[in-house]
Amino acid sequence: MDSWVARFVRSTVWRLRSGGRTAHFAALAPFLLVACQTAVPAGSGPMAVYGEVFAPSAYVSYCKRNADQCIAMPRQAKEVQLTVASHRDLARVHADVNRSVRYLSDRAQYAQDDYWTLPKGNGDCEDIALEKRRRLIALGYPRQALLLTVARTARGTGHMVLVVVTDRGDFVLDNLSETVVSWSALRYEWVSQQSRSRETQWVALQADDSPVAAAARTYAIRR
Repeated sequence: MDSWVARFVRSTVWRLRSGGRTAHFAALAPFLLVACQTAVPAGSGPMAVYGEVFAPSAYVSYCKRNADQCIAMPRQAKEVQLTVASHRDLARVHADVNRSVRYLSDRAQYAQDDYWTLPKGNGDCEDIALEKRRRLIALGYPRQALLLTVARTARGTGHMVLVVVTDRGDFVLDNLSETVVSWSALRYEWVSQQSRSRETQWVALQADDSPVAAAARTYAIRR
């Protein structure tokens, strides 16, 4: 365990023993979660990528309003070197955004079924993924390795996460998960994601004859 983590844990235990257990634990739980994620996790390789698909219409609209967040020029595909330090960055951004953005549907906020934007206190899964991507780019991580990804949950619900391409496989920052996990650990049907070489282009994550991949061509998954 890193020395700063050891000091942090000892300090927290002292506070819990000294009274105010609930208040201290509630306030420090997110930081403890990040502090404990110091070991570099084992990955399970990259996601399989198939042919090109249409980008979600809400993404196209988002790019028109936020051109700086959508670079159309082709770039060399890159990956994140997953070290203790970079994994800690991923875990910290993941926990911070999950904690600071309260989930609220587009219908409740904007009277629309699908409206992507950077959140200001409230947002849905797309907004949360966009904010995590924005923060990691600001930290210097390559945008080609930070991919918005459409999935279908085990309950059949359309969902959006941020996938980080690393030298140890693809990892997912998901607002429905407390920790950063390998894509294969989630019981999702993976549908489509941004291309690794041109972020305004999207690719299918299932074979062309899959009905899920076909639905992704028009983003026909409904919440």
